[in-house]
Amino acid sequence: MFSLATVVITAGTITVFGEAIVDPVLIVQKIENSVVNLIAAIVFIVATLAINIVANLVSPAYDLANAAPKHINFKKGTIITAILSVLVMPWKIYGSPVAVNYFLGGLGAFLGPIFGVMVIDYYLVKQQKVDVHSLYKEGATSPYWYKNGFNLQALAAFIIGSIFAAIVALVPMFSYFAPFSWFIGAMISAVAYRGLMQRNQQIVVDKTQSISVIE
Repeated sequence: MFSLATVVITAGTITVFGEAIVDPVLIVQKIENSVVNLIAAIVFIVATLAINIVANLVSPAYDLANAAPKHINFKKGTIITAILSVLVMPWKIYGSPVAVNYFLGGLGAFLGPIFGVMVIDYYLVKQQKVDVHSLYKEGATSPYWYKNGFNLQALAAFIIGSIFAAIVALVPMFSYFAPFSWFIGAMISAVAYRGLMQRNQQIVVDKTQSISVIE
């Protein structure tokens, strides 16, 4: 529905205004009606707040709360996130096309590898079988505790994918491939994680067999 509305409205601007306008704010600006402008402004404000609260506030607030649950609850995490969102001065980034490209490219370079690791872990390593209760358990009794609470294979795969993706996204020499940095990082990390987990499982099997032989 969103895609259809976008196409229809953009096509309508060609007929009404003589040019294709894809920005809804610019479309509203061309409507000479104060009531319509006021309603549209309210809609834009509500939409912006709703999207940013859900997409950019809730998740990091929970992340901060989970990182230090003894000291940070969801409310404190929300306040910290709100303060940090101002300190990074996003309007400076948004005001520069070069900065926006570098920021989005760098962000994609680090998000892609995380996605690659998660997909491979769920579909190939875990075979789509997850013990949800154990996800919230701490200590060696949890199958997801790994080594001291960290999956070193996942971290290594993430680092490998991030390095390659960051180079593609930020080095001018590879600017042609920069828009694909997210996919490149995801694929490299996915392959690396699969290989590292297979190697780790093989080592565990070999150790188990050795112990059996000794016994």
